[in-house]
Amino acid sequence: TTAWKKHKPACKARAANQVRVDMEKLQREFEGGKVVGMPADIAASMMNLQIGQGTETSKQETSDSKVSSSQFVVKVQISGDDNPLHGAVVYDQTKQTQIIIPKTMSEEYDKIHKAVETLGVAATGYGKGVKAYFIARYLDGGKIVMIDC
Repeated sequence: TTAWKKHKPACKARAANQVRVDMEKLQREFEGGKVVGMPADIAASMMNLQIGQGTETSKQETSDSKVSSSQFVVKVQISGDDNPLHGAVVYDQTKQTQIIIPKTMSEEYDKIHKAVETLGVAATGYGKGVKAYFIARYLDGGKIVMIDC
């Protein structure tokens, strides 16, 4: 339809700036030992951050609209160094949502890392952004966290 032809370019542009974090994939990254070099106790602690942190309200499936009551703001922090163990830390103000996107999830990590460096607040001596705030929402009953960068 004509409406879709007009909407499609805007929709594609928005999708290009979204990071889709599959919580089951994230869990497998830590459980399967893919985060190389990480001590078992630290990996276990990180897994505790990944599971069950969303509230029932925040886990409600939302539409893809710009304004939704189940959207929330997340702070994303990245490290300015090349340590492979330093992932992107993502959390909301209440800490109900807390996840760490490891560098092993390269598609998601690279996209959010670039967005934070480009749009975020710079750290002294680094010259690029190390923290930024984005809108996020849960999809598919909390199985997906979608971050609009």
